[in-house]
Amino acid sequence: MTDTRDGADARIEALGALSSSPSVARELVELTRAFEEPRLRASLERATRRERAVVRARRLIVGAVVALAGVGLAVPAAALTSWLARTDEFGNPAVSTEEDATEWIDLRAPDAPEVVIEAYPTDLRLPHGVTREDAIASVTRVFEKMRDGLAQEGLMTSTYENFALCAWAADWLGAETADDPARGQRAADWLSEPGNYPTMVTQDITGDIVASILGYTEDGRAGQMDSVATLYKVASCKGLLEGVEQ
Repeated sequence: MTDTRDGADARIEALGALSSSPSVARELVELTRAFEEPRLRASLERATRRERAVVRARRLIVGAVVALAGVGLAVPAAALTSWLARTDEFGNPAVSTEEDATEWIDLRAPDAPEVVIEAYPTDLRLPHGVTREDAIASVTRVFEKMRDGLAQEGLMTSTYENFALCAWAADWLGAETADDPARGQRAADWLSEPGNYPTMVTQDITGDIVASILGYTEDGRAGQMDSVATLYKVASCKGLLEGVEQ
């Protein structure tokens, strides 16, 4: 195995309580004024239909908090900002190879699991017996473990693709055990086509990870199923496929 593949393997491996504090009331006023800032209002006009729905939700929240303030109660501004997972902040690949251009998601927000579901690639093809629900349950577990931080939506999508990669690798190993060459061929064909995991390809700046996947797949086609088992291992498939029956 080459050093390049070894390097690629390493890379493949709430809300605040109600309060009547005067300082909180002042923060509430500041927050409400922020929503009236002209540049923000202009950006809202450029929003997509889904973004408009998010904006409406934010305004409803602000309105509800204002109502609470009117009866002597207020919610901390920091808590208000944590109610929605979408941050309207996007990564800049030109600044860091660790970023893509997708939106940063606040995993502390209660609606973060909904964003994880929205990140599911609609054209993702899975082996027989593995369902979309299996993939969502697995990827949701991954991001629940990161719930105190931020993650990009692109990472969520690539994690779904990695789940699919694992499912196909497992299916190939199962086909070998069952002496089912047609089933093994389908798995090899999926793994051999980078178009099946486009987000992973985009995020692989050096190309080392994709080259490693294709190398293991080529070995498997040549009968070296230990390479497919290695791919299963380095892609952390055991954890991703926990509870998935094939």
